[in-house]
Amino acid sequence: PVFLDGKYLYKEIKKKEIIQKKLKESEEKFRTLFDIAPVLLDAFDKNGKVVLWNKECEKVFGYSLEEIKKEENPLSLFYPDPLIQREVFDDFNCKDENIYKEWTPLTRDGRKLIIKWANIKLPNNEILHIGFDITQERTNEILLYEAKQQLEKLNNSLELKIKDEIEKN
Repeated sequence: PVFLDGKYLYKEIKKKEIIQKKLKESEEKFRTLFDIAPVLLDAFDKNGKVVLWNKECEKVFGYSLEEIKKEENPLSLFYPDPLIQREVFDDFNCKDENIYKEWTPLTRDGRKLIIKWANIKLPNNEILHIGFDITQERTNEILLYEAKQQLEKLNNSLELKIKDEIEKN
C-alpha cells in the first residue's frame, strides 16, 4: 500500500521474522544431515579449495575442514602424483552426474583407500561429491578370489591323486 501504517509494518516484520526462522531451521537440518550422513560428502571450488567437508570425511581421511582449508593444494594430501591430482580435479568439475568412479586416495596415516565417488549438481550449479569407502569390499573380493583359486588347485591335485590311485589299483 501507498500508505504504511503501524499495523501493516508490524505484520511485515513478523512475516520476515517467521521466514528467517524457517530458513535458519532448514539450514540447521541440512547441516545436521550433512554432518551425520554415513557417506563421504565434500565439494571443492574452481580453484581446488575445499568448501564442504563432512564429519565422515574427517573420520575416514583423518583431516578436519580447517586443516584442509589451510592447504595450498588440498588434493596433494590425498593424491601425491600431480597427474592424478589433475584427473581428480577435472572429474570434480565434470558435469556428468551420478556416474560413479573409483579413486584411490591416501588417508592422513598413509593408508590407500578405494572410494567410489559420484558428482551431484546442486541447484546453484555447485557440484557436491558423494563417496563410499569400498576398500573392505574390494579386499574381501580379492581374498575370496584367492581362496577360490586355492580350492581349485586343491581339487585338481586331489583329482590327480585319485586318478593315480585308481590306476595303481
